Amino acid sequence: MRRMALAALALSGLLCLGGDRVWSQEGLAIDSIPPLFGSHELLELTLEADFDQLRRDRSQESEYRPARISFGQSDGSVLTLDIQVRTRGEFRLRRDVCNFPPLRVNFRKREVEHTLFADQDKLKLVGHCQDRRDEYEQYVLREYLAYRVYSMFTELSFRVRLARITYVQEGDADSLTKFAFFIEHEDQMAARNGAMVVDSLNIHQSDLDEGQGTLLSIFQYFIGNTDWKASAAHNVEFVVRAGDPFPLAVPYDFDWSGAVDAAYAVPDRDLGTKSVTQRFLISPCRTEYDLSHVLNSFRERKDAIYALYSGLEAFSELSLKHSLEYFDEFYRILEDPLAVQRVFVRSCLVG
Repeated sequence: MRRMALAALALSGLLCLGGDRVWSQEGLAIDSIPPLFGSHELLELTLEADFDQLRRDRSQESEYRPARISFGQSDGSVLTLDIQVRTRGEFRLRRDVCNFPPLRVNFRKREVEHTLFADQDKLKLVGHCQDRRDEYEQYVLREYLAYRVYSMFTELSFRVRLARITYVQEGDADSLTKFAFFIEHEDQMAARNGAMVVDSLNIHQSDLDEGQGTLLSIFQYFIGNTDWKASAAHNVEFVVRAGDPFPLAVPYDFDWSGAVDAAYAVPDRDLGTKSVTQRFLISPCRTEYDLSHVLNSFRERKDAIYALYSGLEAFSELSLKHSLEYFDEFYRILEDPLAVQRVFVRSCLVG
């Protein structure tokens, strides 16, 4: 009954979608990929705002502040756009965690037409958190790469774009240059997959499409992330496709994972883990047969994943060593049939 209700919701919701969107015979939205997320080339941007004020904005209801963003164009000219920015988040919004809070960037749709930010409206920007500690910039890169890895397995993933941003204090010569990345808006991600975003509706992992739900669980185990829970809609976005009885969960926010290993992250005491690098499988019980396709996908993509990490020039030797050694632990499990049974078949906890 739960899945029938979800299917009805999916169908009615998608039929209500209007506007200029074109739909294929299969019900999938035919959208071109916006330029911002159509490339992995590093962006060079300048963002000017009253960062002194933004550093003081630590409320969930903080207001948007005027800002300007500048970037080079293909003809060599520099384009400057008037935008708005505001602080966002929960944990990283705390002063004792980040002296530079995470931001949300608000573009004016008419102004960004035919530019790098065409089709964008409001975007999350994941930044460096601490100005004077280099390792925090590496955390940004580690989290960025986690998004890139998941997108190797499925289009039901958030696209990201890495940028090197020079932050300029309004009315001052002071500036700071750090890495950051933009995250695709959830509505854009859903439309790209012929789906729509829905509220959680008390969705549990056992309600998810089995193949996609298995991939989600194994990926979270791969990066050592326990900071998510389907039934609480914590760090997962739910989407549905027309006529499909199974909701789909798309993960985000990986900074508390073992693959990132941020200094501020703490282990989940409810799971009994003692470190964020300690992996713990959060998944309904699956047979080895059910798991085999996903585990084989990880085996097949091992070289590509390692090449992705090795190929990021801004990655420090320490970050690369940490990441590859951490993933080596995962792949050692896949090489051992008894370990596969112990970790993936006999261990199951629904989140």
